[in-house]
Amino acid sequence: MTTANTTTDRIKTLVERIAKHQQSLGLSDNAFVSRYQRHLGSVRTWADRLKAGDLSALKPDRWEGKLSAFVAELDGGTSTETVSEKMPVLVAMRELYQMLQGQRTDRRCVIMPGVTGVGKTVSARTIVNESPDEAGYLQIFPTWRDSGLQLALAFARAVGAQEAKTKAATFNNVVEVLKANPITIFIDDAHEGGVELLKMCKALIDATRVRLFLLVYPTAWRRLITANDDAHDEAQQLLGRTLKPVFDDYETGVDAETVAVFLREVGGLSAGVASASKTLAPILAKKGNLRLLADAVETARIAAEVDGTEIDVAAVVNETRNLARQHSATVQIVTE
Repeated sequence: MTTANTTTDRIKTLVERIAKHQQSLGLSDNAFVSRYQRHLGSVRTWADRLKAGDLSALKPDRWEGKLSAFVAELDGGTSTETVSEKMPVLVAMRELYQMLQGQRTDRRCVIMPGVTGVGKTVSARTIVNESPDEAGYLQIFPTWRDSGLQLALAFARAVGAQEAKTKAATFNNVVEVLKANPITIFIDDAHEGGVELLKMCKALIDATRVRLFLLVYPTAWRRLITANDDAHDEAQQLLGRTLKPVFDDYETGVDAETVAVFLREVGGLSAGVASASKTLAPILAKKGNLRLLADAVETARIAAEVDGTEIDVAAVVNETRNLARQHSATVQIVTE
């Protein structure tokens, strides 16, 4: 059996697994691709080529990787996120991270408001992966709001402290670990933790040399710190431990510079990027930011591959507009 046939057989197995998932959901090809467009590209690619076993217009090695990542996600695995070293959000977060490392006072907290899709999470994980002994990461979920035990356990997992049955015991273990090794902790969706998280953050800064990097959604964060007297008081105390000014460059979404860097570094494009970025930035800021742009680049690339052409900026702009319209339609359906 040749290498090509081996690759083809593996793709066939992956497609069968994905098709079973589609069947279990009871979705048509159109609906299924709409839900998983970043993995499958177009309806034509999924229905007429992958499911039909016709790989003649596709690049098998590339599709094996894409489909393997999709199946891993379906089976509970984690997908690998990548970000260009030149992405402005990563550059800015690295600068803030380095500023934190040099702090010798109790101002050892950074708060970064940013809407969904600007690159906060992937940048934080990139920094943590680069410095696993000096940084930790934890994500707060809405169901943990003001749950002292759940939040304490999350901190314990982030710093490698022993978990206990009570909030007090677990949090004490966290404090002891951080006294010995005061790392920087990135707290994703910190606004979801409520007042209890604010109290814990302040307590950790007061009791240890820990450094905290809070990633928050702007409107949710403002609601938290102004919700009631207790929340306001705790927020003000934590803000007193925060570096100023607050880094809010991404509070309203991506800018043209960020879009341009993404198109060049991730999309591999050059001609027409500056002009297209100015067109795309306001659309993306309202409809999904870099997540939508990544989907548009991937969809345009797959379409070009099928047609035997090269991806260009015009195709990305067109796909971005199409996906933005689909996004609006989906939001309207959910709202109604």
